[in-house]
Amino acid sequence: MNKIKYIYFLLLILSINTNAQQNLNQSFMKRIENEFSDYRNIGFNSKNIINSTQSEYYLVFNQYSYINSNLPNYENKNGLYFPKGYGSYNSWLFALNTKNLNLTIEPQMMIGKLFSYSLPQKQKMFSVLNDVPIIEPLNLQYLKNTGIELNNDFFSFGFGNWNQWWGPGIHNSLVLSNNSRGYYHYYFSTGDWKSINSLFNYKFRYSTSSAFYNNSGTQYFLSNIDAIIKYNMLEFGITRHIISGGYSNIVWGLSDAASVLLTNKNIKYWDDIFDFYLLYNNKKSGLIAYVELGYPNRSFNKENSNIYRDKSRASNIGFRKYGAFGNKNIAFGFEYTKLLLGKYFNTMVTSNWYDNISNNYMSFESRRWAAHSGTDSDDLFGFIGYISKKLSLIYSLNLERHGVTYNFPPEVKFESVVSLGYKTKDLSIYLDFESEHFEHYGFVDLNENVWTETFQSGSIQRTNTILFSIEYRLF
Repeated sequence: MNKIKYIYFLLLILSINTNAQQNLNQSFMKRIENEFSDYRNIGFNSKNIINSTQSEYYLVFNQYSYINSNLPNYENKNGLYFPKGYGSYNSWLFALNTKNLNLTIEPQMMIGKLFSYSLPQKQKMFSVLNDVPIIEPLNLQYLKNTGIELNNDFFSFGFGNWNQWWGPGIHNSLVLSNNSRGYYHYYFSTGDWKSINSLFNYKFRYSTSSAFYNNSGTQYFLSNIDAIIKYNMLEFGITRHIISGGYSNIVWGLSDAASVLLTNKNIKYWDDIFDFYLLYNNKKSGLIAYVELGYPNRSFNKENSNIYRDKSRASNIGFRKYGAFGNKNIAFGFEYTKLLLGKYFNTMVTSNWYDNISNNYMSFESRRWAAHSGTDSDDLFGFIGYISKKLSLIYSLNLERHGVTYNFPPEVKFESVVSLGYKTKDLSIYLDFESEHFEHYGFVDLNENVWTETFQSGSIQRTNTILFSIEYRLF
């Protein structure tokens, strides 16, 4: 009990002088633009932000119109689902920001025409990948970015379903991304960066989700505690995630999940994940380089799980360069995410943190809240582009493999994307064209198909998608 009281006291000290801030409706293009503006001070404005230094309110109209020829495979779009067919999402985001109260709400509606599929069916941990159609009826009317935050000079408390992101990656996060819809969660935080002796800056956050429900109808929860320390050009982040509940024979509720990071109650039954990253950020040269490492800690038949930790380790490495090739408007970057099982998977128990059925394979509403490539995968991503105050043009390539040790041949996906953005003071327009090629979809091919260069029915999947989005701030 004394230990818990000490931890609570420490959290209170860390939370002094908060001023919370949260980005809404983020995308790959917006992240690039916001980072680029930080280096070149060219005036990009992120309009969808909770809280500011003065009282203010916003009303923003958002529309996403799409045409999709096949697989619904966009990732990190705040849970937006673009199935085969055409349609649009329309929403109004209202944000009220005062000194002590932040409130947002964004009613959203989808209209469109959905076409039927004829695809190999994916099973178990591969059934929640982004390329798998959502079978259950779509929720066409939905309240997103809805929540309330109370804050003062010491700390912030909030409850809402805003999307979140953890880590230095621009395309992937090992533990928390905006790939799925935002889930409702309670949190306590320091908000924006705080300083210690003008040398160190830090952030802290403690969060617990409301109940999710797995396929058997049993509730489970995601709890996480995050800390980031920044010194000069270095930034170090550490987070611990516990996914608890999901077993019908264990009584488990919100209060248990909210305290499990402190009590470790029933910890041997839960997915317990530590994630670390180290980031180098040289604003003068425009270079960002980073490495992120994740370690799951799960119990295997009540044996000592520590001996298996490095066998399921995941990593994410990359860099981004702004002002490249002597031109301040050129940017490029690279990222590689490795979620493959350990090389001794066939002789030693080697589980992946994305393969637990009790938490629906670490997913919310049929989409993973962490790395979209999922179980036993890797993901290679690169981009190059031109960015100015008003115009952005970025070309990106993405190669993913799914089930690399699960099956030979694994699924292989190649994406080519052209993204165009145009911004004025109150209007942002984006146009994405994505061409995707899939081989061995649904693991239908056998060994011999690779060597004879033949494919089973359904193995080859091609998809072209056009996504046009508008964000207009009325006031």
